Amino acid sequence: MRLVLSLLAAALLSACAAQKAPPASLYDQLGQTAGIDQVVGTFIQHVAADKRIVHFFAKTDLKHLQSQLTNQICQASGGPCKYEGGDMESVHAGLQIRESHFNALVEDLVKAMDDHQVPKPAQDQLLGALGPMKGDIVEH
Repeated sequence: MRLVLSLLAAALLSACAAQKAPPASLYDQLGQTAGIDQVVGTFIQHVAADKRIVHFFAKTDLKHLQSQLTNQICQASGGPCKYEGGDMESVHAGLQIRESHFNALVEDLVKAMDDHQVPKPAQDQLLGALGPMKGDIVEH
């Protein structure tokens, strides 16, 4: 009987160990606030080098932009940050941003996430969270 109980206990422990831990949150997958800030910093560097869209940022305080974007992505990914900037429609009104500009920005963000080895599923999840903003940013 003791042997049966020992085998049963061993099997239960083995089954518990084999269970996968719950998937990390998007916020955790992005490296929490510090990781997000690094990705955003690299993203801003890519935007600054992108001739298709850099002109939109000519008068922008890049340190402030980095702080705002970090908070926005942190909040969108389920982190503890709070984005306190303006709404996307007001901030981008009158800039004549087209879909091609928006797509260039997304490309630069993906490139920054690749640079920081953000896993593809986390990239897709973040883009899915940010994607609905497109309608407030792009002028039709």
